[in-house]
Amino acid sequence: MFAVGLDLGTVTTRVSAGGGTGAFLEGTAGGEGLGMFASRGFQISEKGLRIVETHLVQFGEVPENTAMISRLRAALKSGEELTGADASFYFHEVSEATLMGRGVSYEAAHATALGKYGVSPFSVYHPDVIKALPGRFNSNWSTFWGAL
Repeated sequence: MFAVGLDLGTVTTRVSAGGGTGAFLEGTAGGEGLGMFASRGFQISEKGLRIVETHLVQFGEVPENTAMISRLRAALKSGEELTGADASFYFHEVSEATLMGRGVSYEAAHATALGKYGVSPFSVYHPDVIKALPGRFNSNWSTFWGAL
């Protein structure tokens, strides 16, 4: 398990009938920062994006997920590589979907996906999404991204 330099006890959790949003879960630790996504770009695929969209539909309408999907769609359309939070979100959700498809619980899949890439739980949403939806994120997100 990796330690995160932020107080995870105050992460806002949005719970649906399915137990979470596919976004963040109170008390979950991951790595620090952007892990392997800090300095590399990655190609997105239509297949990968379909996996993410299919996975997230189980959590209902979640504005921050919708905003991130829009960012991923734009990157796919333009051929732009994913970096930073966009890559963190994409790979996190693909990994989480794969694990849950194998029968792993949401909580375990979420934690495993964060640990797999060595990322902070606060890395999975782009700062522009956090700024656009301030009521959906607490101050830990701003602290992680450098006081948005």
